[in-house]
Amino acid sequence: MKSQRCISFTFLIILVLATGLYASQYEIGEMKVSGMKWGPQNVTVKLVSHNLYYRFVLAETNISYSGISQVTSRHSIKKFIIEPQSDTSLVIPIEIPGGFGTGSVNVTLYDVVDTLDTPTESQAFYTGQIPITTAIPESVQEIVNNGIQVPLFVEQSDDFDNLFNRLLLLLLYRGKSVEEIAEMCNTDPAFVMQTIKSLMLPEYIRHEGNRYITDISIIDSDKIEPFQQLASSAIDKLYDIITANIPAYKSTINAMVKQGKLTADPNDLLDGGSVLHHLHPAITSLFLWQKAGYAFVNDGKPFSGYVTLGLCNVMVDDFMYLVVGDSSLIPHIFYFRSIDQAGGRAVSGFADSYVECTPEYKNSGFLPVNILLGRDKYPTYYSYGESICAIPLDVLGQRTAPFLSTLKADFDQILGFDSRDKTGKGARYWFWSLIVKGLTEKLEQNGIIERESDTYIFQLVDY
Repeated sequence: MKSQRCISFTFLIILVLATGLYASQYEIGEMKVSGMKWGPQNVTVKLVSHNLYYRFVLAETNISYSGISQVTSRHSIKKFIIEPQSDTSLVIPIEIPGGFGTGSVNVTLYDVVDTLDTPTESQAFYTGQIPITTAIPESVQEIVNNGIQVPLFVEQSDDFDNLFNRLLLLLLYRGKSVEEIAEMCNTDPAFVMQTIKSLMLPEYIRHEGNRYITDISIIDSDKIEPFQQLASSAIDKLYDIITANIPAYKSTINAMVKQGKLTADPNDLLDGGSVLHHLHPAITSLFLWQKAGYAFVNDGKPFSGYVTLGLCNVMVDDFMYLVVGDSSLIPHIFYFRSIDQAGGRAVSGFADSYVECTPEYKNSGFLPVNILLGRDKYPTYYSYGESICAIPLDVLGQRTAPFLSTLKADFDQILGFDSRDKTGKGARYWFWSLIVKGLTEKLEQNGIIERESDTYIFQLVDY
């Protein structure tokens, strides 16, 4: 029955009049909300000004959901010029994201000297709150309860901090139309189309004929167990190969030092080869990501798991994916490579915990990856010269090339198509992350390597 699928919104407007300097200069009347459906809405506040002069009022809104595998927030500011001794209605646009669970719309009005000012708490003269409860429609309840996961950190982005966007991509992948998705989620087809268009900008969806098609990797529930079994056997095989190669790797390093081709100082961080003396980053970062990882994930070419990576600023392009299942399916490791004015750098790490993107952080501008991982977690820095590191890393990876070729063929067989396709790259990245995580843990547990840091940052150099 349709009534069983309905999203129910429960809201109660809570008004708080501030007791600060400006409270007596205004009277607040009725506050109305144009609607509580997902998408663009308006909050209207009746405002009576007793001021003898023109005033500037800044309206700030914060909308948030929490629970059911999501922390969703939206922030906006609207500026008004208030005439002297006037009775007016402030129409404040808001965007209700496609979230489930409990949430609230918070509206704060500030009396400011200029609309370019950053408001302070003492300038607030009114706060209103609208609690929201959004039930899960029965038609998608099983999917939501099972979970739809995105790459590590991506749940902080506006594109994927809400469950509807994830549902939309999955349902399009499963062949549902715009109208069917709207009915299943009890929302308007217009909101579905609005979301589709927003996800077409980063090329997560493409338009083909009269259909909209998901253009990222989807690892659906029927693929999970076969991929996990394949990853487990790959971890064991790579463990045997790498541990057998470590003595030859160390001998190669010693020979290069004697020949004057490599620094003997493992702490010479400006040298592009000193990192080779550190077995943990040499294996987990340089070999597993920048050698074997490039080979498996991107056919030997450099890649980055992210376009941008920072607190509240995470974007993925070709390697975006969704995994249908619980959060344990997302390995808490990452690889990021960037080239900017400061040169090239590569970052790999292990993120069992990291900083939540709160509305306060979201409004504070770009915060880099080390802030995302936590101010108390200090990364370890190295220089990495590809040419000087090439021979030792090749020795470390002896006999892995034919195995990786076989692994890709087995992977494609489970995937069901050639993973070199755009919609296969993200699945490769997810699968390789499983291997890096499992192999690193096995090497650590057996005392082969010892972790120096949760995050390694490499400055890419040509010496």
